Amino acid sequence: MERLLFKKQEFEELYGCERLTPEQWNSFAKPDIWIGLLYLIPGVIYLILYFPCLIVMREKKFSKHSCYKLMFLLGFFDVFGVILSAIIPGIQTFQAAFSGEVFCSHRIFNYIVGCFSTGLWGCTCLTCIILAFNRTLDLLNPKIWEKLFDGKRTYFWYVPPVFWGGYFVLFSYPHVYTTIAFAFFFDPYHGIEAPGFLHNDAIRPHYVHSTNNIGTTILLIAMYSILCLFMLCKTKKAKGAMKITQTQKMIFIQCFLLCVITLTTASIYVIMQWINTPVWLIVIGQITWQGAHGGAAVIYIILNKSLQKSIKKLFILRTLFKSSIPKIKVKSVEISRQKNFS
Repeated sequence: MERLLFKKQEFEELYGCERLTPEQWNSFAKPDIWIGLLYLIPGVIYLILYFPCLIVMREKKFSKHSCYKLMFLLGFFDVFGVILSAIIPGIQTFQAAFSGEVFCSHRIFNYIVGCFSTGLWGCTCLTCIILAFNRTLDLLNPKIWEKLFDGKRTYFWYVPPVFWGGYFVLFSYPHVYTTIAFAFFFDPYHGIEAPGFLHNDAIRPHYVHSTNNIGTTILLIAMYSILCLFMLCKTKKAKGAMKITQTQKMIFIQCFLLCVITLTTASIYVIMQWINTPVWLIVIGQITWQGAHGGAAVIYIILNKSLQKSIKKLFILRTLFKSSIPKIKVKSVEISRQKNFS
């Protein structure tokens, strides 16, 4: 973002669109209504499912647990991540079928979306690592876990993801969406081949982003491998002093599934930024990225019985509240009529 705000000359050199006319830029777009719908429809579903999950997570019975505090933070990032990785690309891909849509079609808008989507991805990765660390300590060493995460101490762990994501937004090269390959790339001209057209290798791939993805992959695999081995050992020795509760198992499974999607996305995006990748794998990478942000809501609703009950109660209460409003109005009308007749 700093290049757009403070380094105009560098921004024009790296993201300039004066080399071709708008019609020429749009001619490179590859319209595909079905891929647009494939991105857009799941994105809408993710948002519909996620909002009630976040509302009930703020209830005291959930928010008193450190893992739910972290899952709420992850959910906050995810909602915006779904909008930027699924809703907007879905609309752009759908629109490309009618008017064409590449980076230069809406340069400033695409650049800003790229900055914030890159930042949210950094936030998500680090939050997943902290969540995995939280689960690891909870099972392996509850005393250290209590010192680091008990009570309001968990809120301290909100700071690193925000700063890490903020660094990506302000200082990194953003990846930007293009309908030429139906995904985000650091090269704004990805897939454009024209006589005399040169690509700027300075912005592809971005090493900090790749380091983030590689580090996320390694750390998540390491921590969840340790957790899996620990749980297997404790399951075989169920009579031991440290017995794993059913709640701990279910929370572990949910956190594991959340981070597996993030891990898969990080791995695919490392590959596609460095290696010439087929379109089908690129689309899978984009879908897994959307799932990394929105899939959590599906996991919560399917596996988390406590959240299920609270969400049902939330909708039942709202339904009862709405149904009681007309009755109150009828009573007030009847009372006013009685007063008038008297």
